[in-house]
Amino acid sequence: MRIVSCEHAANKVPAEYKHLFKNNQAILKTHQAYDAGALELARVLAGKLNAPFFQYSNTRLLIDANRSLGHPRLFSGFTKLLDKEQKNLLIESYYKAYRRPVEIIINTAVKKKQQVLHVSVHSFTPVLAGKQRNADIGLLYAPARQAEAGFSNILKKKIQAIDQGFQVRCNYPYQGKSNSLVTFFRNYLPPADYLGIELEINQKILNNPKQWRSLRAILGKVFLETAGLYDI
Repeated sequence: MRIVSCEHAANKVPAEYKHLFKNNQAILKTHQAYDAGALELARVLAGKLNAPFFQYSNTRLLIDANRSLGHPRLFSGFTKLLDKEQKNLLIESYYKAYRRPVEIIINTAVKKKQQVLHVSVHSFTPVLAGKQRNADIGLLYAPARQAEAGFSNILKKKIQAIDQGFQVRCNYPYQGKSNSLVTFFRNYLPPADYLGIELEINQKILNNPKQWRSLRAILGKVFLETAGLYDI
């Protein structure tokens, strides 16, 4: 079974929490609030893979659906000073409301003896802390899980065979073992049951419409072909 998710899809703030951002509306338009381009790409992949699609539509500055409970960045500077009751409300009403359906569909597939391919789609800023990031596409996986490593290397080769202009790097700009929804599933599902890939794209590509269209088409094609090779 294939599924696609997007944990930083949007920058929405529910009405009851708008007061938290009243003095800093501008931040909601930045990468701190959401991953630009990720939602559009995730929808393309879900369509190509004929996969169930899950998107978290609220800003991660409210509560980050891609972090584990207890993680220091689960709550942002806008919400970390809320009291325990208010934080629990965010966890139940937004965090768990998003993650539970993803868990249910994956766990159900595993119980049916279906291997799961989970693609989690994100984007990253071209420059971080003054340092240029030298990749267009990042493929994140757990190095110890051979199926994920093999899947990612096939993707990389297929992308570069179509267009060598795209620079593809594995476990960049983040390590595949970093805290995320994908690593949550890896913690209790064996490699034979769960294959998780985090896809990262450089936001600079969004400034070039032709390149952005090409990237979406290429990624849709190579993910579909590679999933077929793995018989998922």
